[in-house]
Amino acid sequence: MKKHTKEFKSSISTFGRELDSKIFVLGTELVLEKEDLFSITPVVNSEILKTIMKEVDFESKKQIGIGQEVNVKSGVKVNGKYEYIDYGNYSVYKSEYKAETDTYSHICYDKMLKTMIDYTPLDITYPINLREYINAIATKCGLEFADKNSTFANYNTSINEDHFSNGNYTFRDVLDYIAQLVGGWFCINNDDKLEIRYPKLARNYGEANGEDVSFTSNVEDEINTIIVDGKSTQATSTDPVTPSPDNPSEIECVKGKNLFDYTKLNNENTVQWKAYENLGTMFRALPIYVGANKQIYFSSNIPALTTRNAFYAINNINEGSSNILNVDNSKVVSSNSDGYVYLGVVTNRQYYAEVQSNEYWIMISTDNQPYLPYNTIQIKNTGKNLLNIFENYTSGQSITSNGITYKINEDGTITANGTATANSGLDIYSTKSRKSIKKGTYTLSGSIGGTSSTYRIIIRIDKEYFSINGGTTFTINEDASYYMTIRIYKGTTVNNLVFKPMIEKGTQATAYEPYQESILNIDLQGNELCSLPNNVKDELVIENGRAKIIKNVGKTIVAKGDFYNGTTWNGYFVRPEGKINTANDRLLCDRAIANRTHTDGTMYENQANVMLVGSNTDTIETLKAKYDGAILYYQLATLTEIDLGEVDTLSTFKGVNNVSLDANMQTNMNLIYTAEYEELDKHFLKDVNVSFSKKYGAVNSVVFSRGNGSDNIYRKDNASINKNGLTEIKIADNPFLEGDDRENFIQQLFDKINGLEFYIMDVASTGIMYLELGDLYYFNMIEEKPSLKSGLVKSGMRKAQGSSGGKFLCLLMNDEIKITQGLEENIYSDEPEITETNYKTASITDTSIKNAIIQTNKNSAEILLKVNNDEVVSAINLSPENIKISSAKLDIDAIATFTNSKLAEAGSTVINGANITTGSINCDRLNGGTINGQAIRGGSISIEKGVYYFNMGTSTSNPNCSGLNVGGYGIKAYSDITATGFAITDSDTGKSQSINIYDGHGKVWYLTFTGGILTASEYK
Repeated sequence: MKKHTKEFKSSISTFGRELDSKIFVLGTELVLEKEDLFSITPVVNSEILKTIMKEVDFESKKQIGIGQEVNVKSGVKVNGKYEYIDYGNYSVYKSEYKAETDTYSHICYDKMLKTMIDYTPLDITYPINLREYINAIATKCGLEFADKNSTFANYNTSINEDHFSNGNYTFRDVLDYIAQLVGGWFCINNDDKLEIRYPKLARNYGEANGEDVSFTSNVEDEINTIIVDGKSTQATSTDPVTPSPDNPSEIECVKGKNLFDYTKLNNENTVQWKAYENLGTMFRALPIYVGANKQIYFSSNIPALTTRNAFYAINNINEGSSNILNVDNSKVVSSNSDGYVYLGVVTNRQYYAEVQSNEYWIMISTDNQPYLPYNTIQIKNTGKNLLNIFENYTSGQSITSNGITYKINEDGTITANGTATANSGLDIYSTKSRKSIKKGTYTLSGSIGGTSSTYRIIIRIDKEYFSINGGTTFTINEDASYYMTIRIYKGTTVNNLVFKPMIEKGTQATAYEPYQESILNIDLQGNELCSLPNNVKDELVIENGRAKIIKNVGKTIVAKGDFYNGTTWNGYFVRPEGKINTANDRLLCDRAIANRTHTDGTMYENQANVMLVGSNTDTIETLKAKYDGAILYYQLATLTEIDLGEVDTLSTFKGVNNVSLDANMQTNMNLIYTAEYEELDKHFLKDVNVSFSKKYGAVNSVVFSRGNGSDNIYRKDNASINKNGLTEIKIADNPFLEGDDRENFIQQLFDKINGLEFYIMDVASTGIMYLELGDLYYFNMIEEKPSLKSGLVKSGMRKAQGSSGGKFLCLLMNDEIKITQGLEENIYSDEPEITETNYKTASITDTSIKNAIIQTNKNSAEILLKVNNDEVVSAINLSPENIKISSAKLDIDAIATFTNSKLAEAGSTVINGANITTGSINCDRLNGGTINGQAIRGGSISIEKGVYYFNMGTSTSNPNCSGLNVGGYGIKAYSDITATGFAITDSDTGKSQSINIYDGHGKVWYLTFTGGILTASEYK
């Protein structure tokens, strides 16, 4: 949805609303106000899986030139002030004068117009992944690709060749084909960037902030935006004054929950390691700054070791310690006033490599939490119930204690049975596995009907609190930890007694809910989130599945400076890279205090540098000794963005949500979350032209088709087909899918659009204004009970097929908003083309159809189909002039009819007679040539009188003829009288029959058969 407030939605549907519109002519000071404008009409027309070019038409008193860019805004008065919807920027494509109204009409398009240029080869190297390919197209067209760092369907699938260099295409044509691969639309967003847009539930958002954030949502969804503020703390005191060159004071910034940097394990010879004095020189200790007077938890999964081969948890390197750290021994120590704890290590380096490779881990943190890698923060959302029993138990597990059997149920409740032979207990958290809890007010509940002598739930923090009947409320003023026990006292018998342990925020015990959580871990990748005394701070921004750090604070380690020789003091000035050009002392340093007193151990900033102040006796050498190695934080002149890559989303739960940050320190968070899905009712509709038709979807099949629909591969969801019926999306003859790699595209596309559904609808609205392409939203058409309200039942409304109680899920595909003195908005969605593939002839993979490859050439209208199976290759080349089939065998299983008159044109057709093995050949005539065969049966052979003759045998000298049957008038034939052998003829009258025999010596004998007597006579 376009950005708007709840008040806008209320005002736009109110009778008597006040509207306003503005058109800003970009690059000029000209603004067309309401009195200059007769009408504004934003238009969106779309088809599924296409590019979309948005349009704005407006009519005004003033003419705006062709090619001029404009920005269009329209709004409604909200609480005495106009709130505008930004419809984006457009380029004037057409501008005409209308004499009848003395106005100018304008047609404008967004920057998708830039893609409507002829395709030319891209300056890229193949193969290239699809995301980089789209980015190259955007660059070629003078656009920025908004999703150049995003993941989307087939973003990493390779394009192996140029499919369009020989065709008549525009770049928009190419993007149309790509839209079919990514499963969405290409459009121009309000930042004028090329964007992939997917159907998405339109959401109304809520905002919340704080160190621990609680809110209520009406839907299960996700947190849209999380912003974590940078924060820096520094311990200071007045006796001695710190920080100073002699008493450095570390600066702690937000850098992750686990404070142990495993990369320092091998740095045993640096100043970061100190001798562990009381245990001898064989030991070293790594100092870790955690902040003064804090309780610090050490844990690890390293195997148990000996005292001479171990890691130790230490709070003071000058004191002996038996705090061996391993998988069986988690330790808690308190930091001293200097803010340090230490990891002690013997010189035997047995497990260094394993810790480096994360096979084993060490966790040092301010509370007892599961392991997190160094420099990782965790953001967690839990539902109403903050108690997770499954941290220590599994569903279905049974535990018996002093006659009572406790069974852990799937929903986190606990069923108890038996008679307690002594006091019986189930530790939800034990004294050795205490659970951290932040300061605040909480209520414990879950034990109904018990007493202090029968059964109850006990939680121990600073003191014990009990849940007996209902709930008990307690307040914690500082972060702490607790343990919790279910207690059933000796002699008590229980039968299927169900405990429902729950801790929730606030003072009221409410109905039990199972524990639920969503966790998001963010690796800061070596960065920290800092702040300065003037509230300039870094930010971690998590949005749309990606995380980035916005750095406003720079950090440098002083290593080289210049000497300043003053009259009462000397100084050492440095030039931090990228520092803001100001003199406002936006500084933090571990060895100096920011002020302008010019006393030893202070600092201040000039426009280009930072001055570290010494005494009047300091030289350049003594100043180097004081300040080299100092850590200095300062404000950057230009913020920088550090992309942390893709991250998961943090889910929200229906009802109460509690979002907390697990890091080395608490800091403020700002959240934008889904409060509810967008739902419209009949108040937004006119009294006529309201139609909700059948439901489209859910989409449950994708087919890639080529070769005139004869070559298909598919993916389908059989469970959805059985439930909803088949809804198929067919992608036909896409040039990207001509080769043998189309299998690489189909699964990601199917995963993206599987399940898409919406109602086909067409409504005339009184104006909504804030919906945009791809929004999925609900129209609630449920009839209200009779009341004094009017206009609730709309005429012309048809009931949708398959609707549920008159609530329709709609997809914004086509929208026309006409703003004049009033407002009218027409919204409709066309049903996508219905196709149904014969899946018996289609296949899951190309391998199943012997790797059929179809290549098309749009210019020459040629199709080349190749079938590759190992080394056997067949090919069909089709063009308007010629069809060429090349194959070892051609098997045609069909009735073939040849009707084209071109078969009568000159040419040759050769058929090997040995390959004609069945049926018969029927013909009216055989013209020319020789017929070879064994026998001719049935009918007659007629040879016309004249120069034609009937010749049988292989030669005239040896006819080798037998089996000649002559009946009726015989066979008419005329032969050369000089030939040898015999010939067949009849008399000129055709009434008598004879056989003339030529003996080869010039004599001719003829045979006559009369009255049963055969007579031979010489022809003279």
